[in-house]
Amino acid sequence: MVVLSTFVLLTGVGQSVDTVMAAVRVMFVGQFAGIAVHDLAVESSRVCVALKPARASRHMTRQLRLFAFGFLLVLDALSQAPMADSVTPSGDEIIARVEIENARRHALLKDYSIALQYTLQNQRFGKQAAVGVLMRYRQIEGERYTVLTRSCSGSLNSVIDKVLASETGASVPPESAHHQINGANYRVRFLGTELAAGHSCYVLELSPRVKSRFLIIGKAWVDAESYGMVRLEGQFAASTSLLIGAPTLSEQFVKVQGFWLPAHVRSVSSSLLLGPSEMNILFSNYQLQGDIQVPRAAAGRAEALATDNE
Repeated sequence: MVVLSTFVLLTGVGQSVDTVMAAVRVMFVGQFAGIAVHDLAVESSRVCVALKPARASRHMTRQLRLFAFGFLLVLDALSQAPMADSVTPSGDEIIARVEIENARRHALLKDYSIALQYTLQNQRFGKQAAVGVLMRYRQIEGERYTVLTRSCSGSLNSVIDKVLASETGASVPPESAHHQINGANYRVRFLGTELAAGHSCYVLELSPRVKSRFLIIGKAWVDAESYGMVRLEGQFAASTSLLIGAPTLSEQFVKVQGFWLPAHVRSVSSSLLLGPSEMNILFSNYQLQGDIQVPRAAAGRAEALATDNE
C-alpha cells in the first residue's frame, strides 16, 4: 500500500488544554478511520501530525475512512471559531492602544504640510464660501495656516477665518489635550467590529467625561491592526453659542505612509437667525517630514488677501 505523506496543520489553538484536546481528536478519529498517526508534534500554538494508512480493516470501507477523516478536518476548523472572539480587547484596552498610536504619530510627525479646502454653505440664504488653505505643522509651534484663495460671501468667509484661528490655538499644548480621543477625555464602551474604509475596525461608543465644545458624543471606528482612527461620528457635547445648537460631526481618515490622518470633515449646525449651515473640509497632498515652501505666486496672493482684509 502506498504511504500517504500528508501533513495536517491545526492553527489557532492558543490554550494548552485546547492543544491537548486537538491532539486527542487527531489520534482518536485517525484510528477510527484506519489512519495511523505518525510523528505527532504538539507545539504552543499548533498541532502537526504526519498521517499514513494503517492496516485496512475488513469491515471498514474506503468511503467510511474518507468520511471520518473529513469529519476530523471540519471538527478542528469549527473549534477555532470561538477562540478569535476570546482575544478581542475591551473598550478600555482599545482606547489605551489608541493613545499609544497617537503618541507614536506625534513623536514621528514633527513637520508636515497639507492642502485644505474649506466650503461653507447656508441653506436659508443660499450663500456659499470656499477658502483654499495651506497648513504647515511644526511640533514646536503647532499649525499655521496660509490662505491661498477665497470665493463668494464675505460674511461666510469671516466664519471660516474664525475656524482657522481656533484650529491654530487648539494645535499646541495645553489646548491640544482638550481635543484628544483618550481615556482622560472619554468613557468608552466596546460595541463590536465593523468594516470601515476597507479595514476591520473596533467600534467604540464615546461619552465625554466633561461637557465641552471640544468633545463629541458619538462613535469611533478604530483600525483593529494599527489602532489608528479611521472614522468619527457624533455631536459636540456643548454649543459655542446660545443661538447655535451643538454641531454634528463626521470625520473620515486616510492612511498616509503608515499614519491615519484626516481626509474629510463634515459639520452641520443650526442657528435661529441663519438656519442650517454645513461646512466641509477636504484634506489633500500630504507632505510628511518635508521642507515645504509656499510657491511665490501663492504667497503673493496670500499677502494680497491679507492686505484686502485689513
